[in-house]
Amino acid sequence: LDTGLFAEGNLDLFGTSLTHTLEPRLFYLYIPKSNQNNQPIFDTTPYDTNFDSLFRENRFSGVDRVQNANQLTVALTSKFIDADTGRDRLKLSVGDIVYFQDRQAQSLPNTAYPDSPASNHRFSNIVTEASGQLTDDFSFSSGFQWDPYSSTATPTRKQIDLHYRNKWGHIFNIGYHQRKALIPETKADGTISDIIRQTDMSFRLPILDNWFAIGRWQYSFLYNKTAESFLGLEKENCCWRFRIIGRHYINGLSLTTTTDPNTGATLSALGDATTTMMFEVELKSLFPIKSHDVDTFLRQSIFGYSDL
Repeated sequence: LDTGLFAEGNLDLFGTSLTHTLEPRLFYLYIPKSNQNNQPIFDTTPYDTNFDSLFRENRFSGVDRVQNANQLTVALTSKFIDADTGRDRLKLSVGDIVYFQDRQAQSLPNTAYPDSPASNHRFSNIVTEASGQLTDDFSFSSGFQWDPYSSTATPTRKQIDLHYRNKWGHIFNIGYHQRKALIPETKADGTISDIIRQTDMSFRLPILDNWFAIGRWQYSFLYNKTAESFLGLEKENCCWRFRIIGRHYINGLSLTTTTDPNTGATLSALGDATTTMMFEVELKSLFPIKSHDVDTFLRQSIFGYSDL
């Protein structure tokens, strides 16, 4: 059962005509328990937790598991919309799930998924998100989550991203992401309570004569190491497009573990990095010869690239 209200009013702020909205929403979900123990698990995992996931009918990806549910999502969204352009100058959202019964369908133990509430918790993380189109070229997105069962008031997840993209296809993104783990881990220089604490920068910037530099750099402060980086060149005209990219990355952010001989504690570290090269020539006018892998990789790696 999905229901909500939509209220709006006019607002003039600093000489800009805005439409202000309030959008409360209630989403009730009931799925009876089903014994799935005889069904193997191949590729099913819980979805990532964000505002949109509060309204999913199944918290698992794949088809190996269907959740049992008796829950109510309570959410509120407010927007400040530019009356002339229709752009969201500011969008604020907050939501939470109230569970009326334990979640018995599981894909793996909860400890493997730091964003999943324990199966007997009555409330999910409190999810907040804020985003907006500050100018024609600059925008931002952010999100914070709080665990109502945590003994501290610090967010369990936070991310802040700033985006620049102009009409000529010049792109620059920079952000900071952090996630806390349910169970603290230990690495060589001490105990850590996060599973992700990293910066992320990506760009597509002009060099000369329609040549563009493209790249990305993710740096992990947990392990004091680059998690992924790539740098390349791209040129495109009416008839052809050329790309060459060198990539240095840690495959899947895999961890290697060792045991401290003095304390017996498990020490974790990032695995070895891999270096690859990607090369593409696309002929447009004759027939479309191109590598979908390179195109998909860039669209997933550089925010705003898919809009070019």
